[in-house]
Amino acid sequence: MENHQGIWGGYVDVVRGLYWCRICAKFFDSKAKAREHCRSTTKHVWCDECERIFVSAESLEDHRRHAIVHQHICKDCQRAFPSTQALRQHYEYSSAHHICFYCDNWPDFHAVSSLDDHLLKVHFYCFDCGTTRASQYALNEHAVAEHHGCEICFKTFWSDGARKVNQHMKTHDERVYRCKTCHTRAFTNFSHLLLHLERSLCGPYNRVKLMSLELPSRRDFYDARKIQPWCCKNCNRSFESPSALFAHSNDSQVCKNLLEEGQCLAVLKAHLMRHFVTQSGPPRANQSR
Repeated sequence: MENHQGIWGGYVDVVRGLYWCRICAKFFDSKAKAREHCRSTTKHVWCDECERIFVSAESLEDHRRHAIVHQHICKDCQRAFPSTQALRQHYEYSSAHHICFYCDNWPDFHAVSSLDDHLLKVHFYCFDCGTTRASQYALNEHAVAEHHGCEICFKTFWSDGARKVNQHMKTHDERVYRCKTCHTRAFTNFSHLLLHLERSLCGPYNRVKLMSLELPSRRDFYDARKIQPWCCKNCNRSFESPSALFAHSNDSQVCKNLLEEGQCLAVLKAHLMRHFVTQSGPPRANQSR
């Protein structure tokens, strides 16, 4: 049983198993009820961390400045913590705080986006693995070497990273294949231009086919007897459209040589470009894309 000298700063006495509040002259049959009474009423100046009552707000403030238990205070929440570790845990798990623990003064940012921007620009933080680097150059090198990063914009890729970064790199290519009919759409890949034309966005859907069949070498890439008549003579795969055939040849290491100068698809590409691509800086016919 508690002693008669009182608890919580001496303002609550324990008398015959009951808890008596000297300030309000009320009895409570349990310590929990007495504690809740002291915490919730405005007559008591209560320190929640120490569970003590003070005579005035000034006394409480003086106590907070000098007591060891209040050395670690969250200024925003006005909560005190017994250790630096406890205060850090509060910052880490509270959605109200966005703290940078790499800075000595633990600055608190108003939003997650501001914290992320600070981490990236000041500490060169890698969000993929949670580490920092000494410079932006070192961070970029880390992204390329460890996280399948793009060598131009340093965007990283996780799942199937090697394949995806190769696909992504194509987005940085100059859009040199401009449609001669609409003059508004331009593409980085020749097969994408053909797909644009096949979708009847700039004229009849079959004009690419009709133009292709003008070539004497059409038997090297077209077989009318097949359901999918556009054929790759290297691997004997067939496709339903010329755009699909060019996409296949561009992506396949075995069949990429068909796009080299003098080969059947290079001849076809040069022929189609004369009719469908503007002359404002088109690439050479033997380019691989």
